[in-house]
Amino acid sequence: MRSGVFSIFFLVPVLALPTLDIPLWTPPGPGDVRSPCPLLNTLANHNIISHSGKDITIPMLKDGFKKYVNVGPDVAAFAGGAALTLSPIVNSTSFNLNDLDKHNAIEHDGSLS
Repeated sequence: MRSGVFSIFFLVPVLALPTLDIPLWTPPGPGDVRSPCPLLNTLANHNIISHSGKDITIPMLKDGFKKYVNVGPDVAAFAGGAALTLSPIVNSTSFNLNDLDKHNAIEHDGSLS
């Protein structure tokens, strides 16, 4: 019986791992933009959201947050909605990562790590 309990402790962490098909990391290139948010930069560097860091939509965030970060669509919609308000284009449905680089806009002290 003890060996069954022992194997469960090793199986549970494997089942809790996020998806293993993470796209390869590539650095930003010329003309690419990044934000003060390490999570969004990581998603862009892995080409989960637009690698250029431009024209990011809420559906893109919802998909990336769900598949790679295990965060619900409500959180992605909230974060994306706040980001859309920082776009210089009125009523925009997308934003660029560098739009987030505004002091006292949507900065936060929290982290998923």
